[in-house]
Amino acid sequence: MAALQGANEQASARYAAALAAAPADQGIATQAMRHGVITSNWGLALDGARALERQNALPIDARFLLAAEAFRAHDWRAARAQIDAIERDQSIGFTVPVLRAWLAFGAHEGDPLAALSAAGANGPAAGYAAEHRALLLVALGRPEAQAEMLAAAR
Repeated sequence: MAALQGANEQASARYAAALAAAPADQGIATQAMRHGVITSNWGLALDGARALERQNALPIDARFLLAAEAFRAHDWRAARAQIDAIERDQSIGFTVPVLRAWLAFGAHEGDPLAALSAAGANGPAAGYAAEHRALLLVALGRPEAQAEMLAAAR
């Protein structure tokens, strides 16, 4: 009820307490995760996602939360495991080349731009990869980054 009334901090505290009291309750974990995402409560969102993952009930799109946390923590092994899990689901598998490119960049393992080549030139991954290619060029400090950014924006 608190969430519906805009009392997000109070609702977050209640979701956290409910999740701590019943960590195996998938409904509570899902609601806690969603509330955490909506209110930018990173800790609550992750707690809900981890509870769902322990029960093999994590929605595939929520796997991005765990991948993002691994990236944020520079835990490249965990990031790799999350990307592998994303790859196993065909509905969002198109994101994998981009995720692997950023993993290569963050972990300093190989050429991040080469990882993007797995996206192919056509299909849903192509545009996504082109945008991230431009961002990677900026991150790498490459001189062609500006032209790539303009091309990706078109």
